[in-house]
Amino acid sequence: MERRRYQNLLRERLGSGQFVASIEFVTPEASDELEGAIAPLIDLAEHIKADSRFHTIAITDRVKSDHDHDPVLVGARVAEACGKMPTVHLSGKDRDAAWTADALRRLEASGLDDLLVVTGDKVKVEPGGRQVRYYDSVNMVAQARTAGAFHIAAAVSPFKYREEDLMNQYLKMAKKEKAGADCFITQVGWDMLKLKELMAYRRRRGFAAPVMGGVMLLTVARARYIRQNKLAGITITDALQARLEEEAKQPDKGVGAAYRRLALQIVGLRRLGFAGFQLTGMHQFEKLDKLFRQIDGLERGLTHEGAWWDAWWLALRGHERAPVVTAPRPYYLFTELAEPGGWSLPSERLTLRDLDPPASPNAELERYRSLDRLDRLIFRDGSPGAALLKPIARLVPSGGALDRGLSWLERRVKEPMLGCQTCGFCRLPYTAYVCPETCPKGLANGPCGGTSENTCEFGDRECMHNRKYRIARDAGRLAELEDVLIPDVDATTRGTCSWTSHFRGADPVVVHLSEIRAKGRRA
Repeated sequence: MERRRYQNLLRERLGSGQFVASIEFVTPEASDELEGAIAPLIDLAEHIKADSRFHTIAITDRVKSDHDHDPVLVGARVAEACGKMPTVHLSGKDRDAAWTADALRRLEASGLDDLLVVTGDKVKVEPGGRQVRYYDSVNMVAQARTAGAFHIAAAVSPFKYREEDLMNQYLKMAKKEKAGADCFITQVGWDMLKLKELMAYRRRRGFAAPVMGGVMLLTVARARYIRQNKLAGITITDALQARLEEEAKQPDKGVGAAYRRLALQIVGLRRLGFAGFQLTGMHQFEKLDKLFRQIDGLERGLTHEGAWWDAWWLALRGHERAPVVTAPRPYYLFTELAEPGGWSLPSERLTLRDLDPPASPNAELERYRSLDRLDRLIFRDGSPGAALLKPIARLVPSGGALDRGLSWLERRVKEPMLGCQTCGFCRLPYTAYVCPETCPKGLANGPCGGTSENTCEFGDRECMHNRKYRIARDAGRLAELEDVLIPDVDATTRGTCSWTSHFRGADPVVVHLSEIRAKGRRA
């Protein structure tokens, strides 16, 4: 059967440098009757079919609940209704490589090429009797890159205000781009200095993939909901909330101010060099038409970045006429962005700040060095330990009593010191000897976007990737955090001994992306 063909405006416009408008629709829960639940989406798709202002509809995955309707099926319905290629989100929440492979096959069979891959937020309801596993978005990018001619978007959040949180986002962004991401979409946020920082950093690093900004119509009710429910990765300061409460006292309940702020933000994205926007929380055509008319009017009046900044600061002034603070603390990679008027400087004139110096004494670094010496002595190829243990390990029957005994011993030795859960594939040498199993999502390639002030999205610990970052920074190995692609752990190896797997040569292959790119191959 001939593959369906839809107009791929996202790929075409990003490829030619034209601004992109993407409208996000939150896929309904699987418990909702499908046809009724997606009726507003199909209505929007039919409205935008012949409207050149709209280029793609994004279909979320496992956002509303842990069990939403199939985004591939919903995406196919959208494509049929409007003829324009949707952007289908694939979440790694409670998923694995096998599920992703099936989703990619179904996308291809449906004629759908555009996707956004994300690790996914914390599950809303913990299932009993098992631990939820997450498929890392970096692995999803690499898998999609080799699976077909997909146009792959990935996520990045610049709205982080600690060195570890922020640099981890940018290092993982670099890894995603090296693994095959074609473009990026940011988390939603209202600190436009952070968006300027992101684009300045990418230019400084020479990254080429276009970036779209995530945006949302922020009303007082929506802001209250976000803060009350602590939606992962979204920052709304007390000052911004107070401004929204003040606006809500107006006759229109602050809706007019919210529309103007959103329209201004979208114009600002274009002035800052973004490739487009993805709008969430608004899918009624009449509201979108109103917004686009405002955008058009502002575009004509704010023809350069300086004029736009003046309008933005004016829109953010509170009742005392002081600018509303949108950052919980002024941490920016470029020093001028934390200074009055620094926003007015061109990106090329911004000064990259120095990273924090190592602590003294540095217990994390000393522990890393001790473990690295041990690894080089016993486990590395060519080491005395490997020469002795490799032939012995190959004599141990897989799954036998001796193998199980070694697994028991490994956990007793490593769990108290490292948090080992006997995953069967030890990734410690690639994660600065900070075990990925101590991440509630089990992520090895970098953090998710849900951290806040260095704290894990789950709220009960420091993000383990922050410790990994500090060690790599202090040991002079930061480049590895954006270059080493660590495979996912296969479910069949969990509960087995990684020592015997390692010496048998049965571990998955860890990839150095720079070497693959240099040879012109895909990850």
